[in-house]
Amino acid sequence: MENNNNSQQVYFNPSQAQSQPQSAPAQYVPQYKPYVKKEYSPLEKKDNRFVFLLLFCAVIFSDFALFKGFHSGFTIAYALLFGVSTAYLWDKSSRVNVFSVSCGLISLVGSVTLSLFDNAFVNTIMLILIAGLFTLYCIGISSSFSRSQGNYKLLFDLFAGAVTNPLENLSDVIGSVKAGAKKGSKNFSVIVGILLALPVLFVIVPLLISSDAAFEGLVKSIAENIGIYLIEIAVALIITPFAFSFMYGKRKKLNVKENAEKKTVERKFAPSGAVSFLSVISFVYVVYLFSQLAYFFSAFKGILPEGYKHSASVFARRGFFEMFAVVAINIALISVVNAFTKRKNGKASAGVKGVSLFISLFSVLMLAISIQKMRLNIATYGYSRNRLLVCAFMLMMLIVIAFFIIHIFAPKVQYMQAIIVSCSIIFVILSFMDINAMTGNYNVRAYNDGRLKRINAQYLAELGDSTVPSLVKLTKTENKKTAAEAKMVVIKYAAESKSLSMDKYGKMTEKAADFRSYVRTRSMASNAVLNYYNSLDEFSKKDFINKYKFFSESETSYNEDSGDFYSWEYDNGYRYNEKTGNYEFVQQLADEV
Repeated sequence: MENNNNSQQVYFNPSQAQSQPQSAPAQYVPQYKPYVKKEYSPLEKKDNRFVFLLLFCAVIFSDFALFKGFHSGFTIAYALLFGVSTAYLWDKSSRVNVFSVSCGLISLVGSVTLSLFDNAFVNTIMLILIAGLFTLYCIGISSSFSRSQGNYKLLFDLFAGAVTNPLENLSDVIGSVKAGAKKGSKNFSVIVGILLALPVLFVIVPLLISSDAAFEGLVKSIAENIGIYLIEIAVALIITPFAFSFMYGKRKKLNVKENAEKKTVERKFAPSGAVSFLSVISFVYVVYLFSQLAYFFSAFKGILPEGYKHSASVFARRGFFEMFAVVAINIALISVVNAFTKRKNGKASAGVKGVSLFISLFSVLMLAISIQKMRLNIATYGYSRNRLLVCAFMLMMLIVIAFFIIHIFAPKVQYMQAIIVSCSIIFVILSFMDINAMTGNYNVRAYNDGRLKRINAQYLAELGDSTVPSLVKLTKTENKKTAAEAKMVVIKYAAESKSLSMDKYGKMTEKAADFRSYVRTRSMASNAVLNYYNSLDEFSKKDFINKYKFFSESETSYNEDSGDFYSWEYDNGYRYNEKTGNYEFVQQLADEV
């Protein structure tokens, strides 16, 4: 019996195994979340008012700035936009952000320079600077910063606030507008009221035109420029949705992420690797410093190439921009290495700090050498717009390096705010200095004093209105050929100027300028030419009139080698007289023509 029982327990019975139910394997059941339609809250009264104010600002900007050359009109339009945006975005419950307010004030001051000086390159950079500062101002006063304001992350907020966020927020704006349209009919009533007023205006306006000459002139002016006004309104209608999306997103804090501050950069680079990487670059810089001894000590002269006989001017220009590029690369390298290198207890290793400090100080030395090269270049050739701009940018780079050095040893210092404010102030001050006028005044004064051997009047004329007063002074220089060249350039400017006119009797007057396109330097240039023309004697004035007519009626180009204007002698019978320093009429040449 025991054996039988054991055999029953040992042997496998397939029929019994198959008859037993088997549990089905667990299967993944997808979880579907029901679609929840996003609910949008309608625009508030403040939002509705701001839309119309923003549209008005856009029309003013289009008319005053976009179609008038970004001068006085831009200053007025920007001040208006600044005030309207401040009233809409100011968050009374939040603490005042000193950095953002500083950016806003600097942008306001910078906008004034466009109504004073007509320097296309500087004004273009100023417009970009104003746009960036205004973005930071709007983000700050609405308390909608998402990232740290003290380091490079601030630049991501700047880019997102100006470019990506307005596009992302358009759907929210459209949804809020639709929600407001469903809940109320006030906006519809407003539109109906406007449409009903149009037939009445068709009766009233003609009566008002008949009753008053001033109103008649205004209506005629509008009718003549109706095409331009329609284009300006169309541009404003294109700008307004994106501008309102930017402002609405800041006021509602649509893009502010609560946990954004907790996110940190993942540091994967070992300190030893960072030190070795920077050490290799530092070794090359040490070799470079060693090679510089050839300029100062005779024992190292063998380093210089055989037959090295470069003049001071060639030495000044050679390698300047390469040095500038090396400094920019150094700043980028130090930033990236310190951002991605592992830290112990939140502190960088001593080796990384030491090598970073060496490269930073080497960059300072490179900038010092570059400044010395530029000083030598200016002493040889005088001022130029590019030389002064480069000097300003070198000063900005010195400030950037100084704050980077501070950040290496004190990581909690908010260096980015200080860099933005400092560099912006420097550029605004540079704009107020009017580097074109500085170039003209210095070069003419240095030429008259004998410090400059040559001066290029044509180059000064290419700098624009700011150098015209200096060119007028150059017409009185002792070198008669240079004076004649300057006189020709001044006459050419007068003939091509849109702010000066001459009648058939030879009377020159200044045209009334539209306040929207007013530029102070242009007005000063016109007054300088007008005073110069009125101070001439009868013979010189007749000569001025003849050349003025030639330049205003024909095209010509200047030859720097001969000091003449092509087609002047042969087409008009004039020839340069070295004794008198004037182009005088020669009958024989006129007969030959």
